[in-house]
Amino acid sequence: MGWFDKQVAGRDPATVTREHARYIRAAGVDKALGALSGPFGVRRYVVRFRAQGGAARVESIEAIPLVFGGGPPPPDPRGRNLQTLERALTALHRNMLTGPRWDRGAVAVLRDAQGEMEIIPTFEDDADQVQVDDLPVPGPPGHPLESREYQLDLERYAHDLGLVHQQTHATSMDWDWWEVEDDGTVIVHWDGPPSRAVRHRGRVLGTFEPRRSRWTWQTPEPLFVGPACETNPFPATLDAAMELGLLMTARLGGRWLFAGGFDDHGGQLLVAVLR
Repeated sequence: MGWFDKQVAGRDPATVTREHARYIRAAGVDKALGALSGPFGVRRYVVRFRAQGGAARVESIEAIPLVFGGGPPPPDPRGRNLQTLERALTALHRNMLTGPRWDRGAVAVLRDAQGEMEIIPTFEDDADQVQVDDLPVPGPPGHPLESREYQLDLERYAHDLGLVHQQTHATSMDWDWWEVEDDGTVIVHWDGPPSRAVRHRGRVLGTFEPRRSRWTWQTPEPLFVGPACETNPFPATLDAAMELGLLMTARLGGRWLFAGGFDDHGGQLLVAVLR
């Protein structure tokens, strides 16, 4: 009889699963795994851990890269996310000492391209049965910014992207307000005195909403072929959205990337300013 079956002991298995989920949330293991998984991207991996001397330590993280991108958690060069997870696992072990006790375990992490995440904890002998190869694949599709096509585009247009990045930082953005006409023309205004306005021929790209961590294309048709342009919307960060905007500007032959706030929550409209 496995560890979980011993905890059930004639009770409803679904009830026992919900109890264990409450332990996971109370200890912050779910949030720690979210941080370890990074802000976006498809994830499929197993964390193995053991409790010794009153502290839980991660023994291994097992993952296989997926053919459409993602799979393992992103690099954690300073180990801060790993340390946060170990603190959460230590709290989990302490909280469960008087109930469903364990000394070792494994947790499987699955997250799809839209950010839907599933955490599957197992303990003691049950953990031995958890293998990455046996986990369901959360996709395809993968996350567009993890696709091989997008990574190749970043390499292919690295020089032009660098020039756009340089010009964007060199462009003064001290205007008082802005507007975009239907044809994509960006008009920036200074109230003065004297008041003035400057028009820039542009191509509207999309919007980034930090409240939802979401990129949304605002183009009638995909700009180019590939997952990054054909997926709409998708989870992102501001840095990822800006990188995408710079790349699109470079591919369109533009000069610099316009970013204008459009709400009170940090939302940004990105427009490629053309030559």
